[in-house]
Amino acid sequence: RREGSGRAPPRRGDANSSKNIQPNAGLQEITTDNGQCYGMFCYNFEFERTEEELPKHWKPMIRVAVSGAAGQISNHLLFQIASGLTFGEDQPVALHLLGSDRSKDAVQGVARELE
Repeated sequence: RREGSGRAPPRRGDANSSKNIQPNAGLQEITTDNGQCYGMFCYNFEFERTEEELPKHWKPMIRVAVSGAAGQISNHLLFQIASGLTFGEDQPVALHLLGSDRSKDAVQGVARELE
């Protein structure tokens, strides 16, 4: 604690705290080691890599994860990113849409609109 600030410094994450994260989870539930389910799902839009050498003027892909992807603010943000207004029209972007089980149908609708 700093003197006079009344706040404790922010805690840093434990190195083992990320072991329950599953990259490229797709439409599946993420569970902890003790079998508890968090009731979350994830939509990943992935692109296959080619073995060919890519042209030097191509930009590396930016990966963007959006939680609450069925909400109005997220919906607006997703279309801003997908249209190229956020990172530029020639920037490749991989969108990862996150949401709760209750919003699964709405997030699937957003994903179809983005395609």
